Amino acid sequence: MSTPAVQSRTCPICGHALSAEDHNCSTCGANEEWLELGEAFAFVRRRFQEWHADRRISPPQWQRINHHYADLYHKMHAAIQERQTVWTGVGYAPKNQCWNCRDYETDAGPHCRRCGVVVDGPAVRSLRAWKLLAREIQKHREQGWLSLYQAHQLETDVNERMAALRVRLQQNRVYSAAPVDRPKEPKPAEPRRSFLEILVDPHTIQWLLAAGG
Repeated sequence: MSTPAVQSRTCPICGHALSAEDHNCSTCGANEEWLELGEAFAFVRRRFQEWHADRRISPPQWQRINHHYADLYHKMHAAIQERQTVWTGVGYAPKNQCWNCRDYETDAGPHCRRCGVVVDGPAVRSLRAWKLLAREIQKHREQGWLSLYQAHQLETDVNERMAALRVRLQQNRVYSAAPVDRPKEPKPAEPRRSFLEILVDPHTIQWLLAAGG
C-alpha cells in the first residue's frame, strides 16, 4: 500500500520549495507570519491574472498590476533580510482579530470568545485573503489602474465569494461563548411625594406630636 504524497508549497517570497509542515523558509528567512502575508498577496496576484485571462482587464492593466506585485515581493524580501516584523496596515486583517465581530483575541482558542465563530483554519485565512483582494481592487481603482466599472464588477464577484465563506463559517459557530459585559441599566428614580402624602406619613405625624404641633 503506497503512502500518500506529502503536499508541498512554494515560498511566496523567494520561490523556495516548502513542505506542508514548514512554518519558516530556510532560504529567505521568512517566518510563519511573513509566509501567510506573502501567500495572501500571491492569491491576489493569481486572481488578477485570471481576470486578465478572462479578458476582464486589459494586457496593459495586467502588466502594470503584475509589475506592482513583483516589486512588492522584492520589498518584502528586503524587509525580511532586515529582520523587520511582518507588515501591518496593508489590508490584510490581523491574525488575532475576529473576522465577524472584529474583537481582538488574547488567547489562541479555536473560537472567538465574544461571538463564538471559528477564528483560525483554511476557510478563515481564505476569507482574509478575499478581503485583501477587495482592498487591492479599491486601491488600484484609486490609482487609476482600473476603471470604476471594472472595479465594481470585480468587487461584486469578491463580495459574493466572501458572503459564501461567511455562511460556511457561521455553521461552525459556538453559541456558548462568553457573554459580552453590558452596562447595568440605571434604577428608575422614585416618584416624588406630594405635600399631602408627606403630611399624613406616620413618621411626620409622630414628629409633629413630639414637637407639640
